[in-house]
Amino acid sequence: MKRIIKRIITLTIIIHTKTSLAHTSINFYESNQGIISLSKTENTYTLLAIAGGRPAGGATAGNCIIMAKLKDTEKVIKGKLYPFKSSYFSYDEASSNTPPITLEKRSKSTIFIEVDTFGICGLGVTFTDIYSLQEAHTRSYKENFLETLKITHEIAQNLYQKGDKQGAITIMKPYAENMPMHWIENSARESPNKPSVMRESPQHLIRAAHEPDELFRL
Repeated sequence: MKRIIKRIITLTIIIHTKTSLAHTSINFYESNQGIISLSKTENTYTLLAIAGGRPAGGATAGNCIIMAKLKDTEKVIKGKLYPFKSSYFSYDEASSNTPPITLEKRSKSTIFIEVDTFGICGLGVTFTDIYSLQEAHTRSYKENFLETLKITHEIAQNLYQKGDKQGAITIMKPYAENMPMHWIENSARESPNKPSVMRESPQHLIRAAHEPDELFRL
């Protein structure tokens, strides 16, 4: 698991050196139903939500995972499901053609008001709930960050393999820009004798980032 996490962290650093788009914020929310990752660039949100069987915080076959692209309205954010493929969960474009998703975003919480996942999720799985904002210094924030990062990385790899390099970079960008630096430093110290891009100079990262194929070859 540590090797996978280090590989993902390395990938986010390279993507960070490559992109020059507006800063993308990311927040994590949790409830008894599951977790939400909600990133934002200007007035556009990207949602990754996990609900269902999630023992010990890990993705399982009992989970339902959805992605969506959302827009700000006057009081809520609304949008449509976004099809994706991963080893954890997948659904196609036909399945994602559902009524709009609706969330109400508050200062310390997000309310999942409406989502139709019939034909996508198993029976009994629901996302409707009040999700509490996870503070950045908490253990749950780190766990949710790394869990959704792992899933997003797989989705990005599949986008890249289909030729959508920009799409792959875009969904990984909020993780690259918001990962606390001490996580990277601690990870590098855990295996000081192993070669790692995390310990290379910024110039090395910039050179690597100029080659798009390097993004998912690590």
